[in-house]
Amino acid sequence: MYSVGLPSKFRKTVRVPAERLYEVLPQISRERILMEDEGKRIYETSVGKGICATVRMQLIPEGEVSSIEFDFSYRRLIFAILALIASLIIVGLSLSSLMPPFLLATLSFVALSIISLFIILWMKEELNEFLKNINEILLALESEYSRRKLMEDKIRWRSASVDAEKLYRELHEKYIKTWGSAFILEYKIREYMDRLGLTRDEAIMKVSEEEGLL
Repeated sequence: MYSVGLPSKFRKTVRVPAERLYEVLPQISRERILMEDEGKRIYETSVGKGICATVRMQLIPEGEVSSIEFDFSYRRLIFAILALIASLIIVGLSLSSLMPPFLLATLSFVALSIISLFIILWMKEELNEFLKNINEILLALESEYSRRKLMEDKIRWRSASVDAEKLYRELHEKYIKTWGSAFILEYKIREYMDRLGLTRDEAIMKVSEEEGLL
């Protein structure tokens, strides 16, 4: 079902260290830093022109991932609707002698509803576009960070004097004891080879790191 409701607050987690987001978030639109405490930063920006929404984004470092809390304020939108109500009251008073009170009240209510709905729908479209742009930027940063980290991992694995087959035997033994078979191990290795383009030895080292063997 379609809703004209506006977002109020939500949290998004991205697989990008906060240090990288510190560089990017201030470059998006008109952000400014409101507060910085223990690595947490709060950015503020406006969405829309004139009757705009204020969006605060709190960046929370969590190691190799970061959380961003979005908090939306519609103070200017509320003021605009209140100003519209006041204007309709003034117009209504000036026309009170020209038409019946019930008809005047009905027309004022209809006009207020239509204009308010139009403003809210316009604001929602602006916010949807803003959030879409933010999401595309964050996805691009996640992809960039994953590629860079994978390259660093490959260099580290290639320089490590480790026998991949010995690691595989240790993994195989561990998975047999834990799961009763090595099917999950082989699935992980094949998945990393297909999805990340790793060699079999690199995939074994990646699984070994995840299992705390490397």
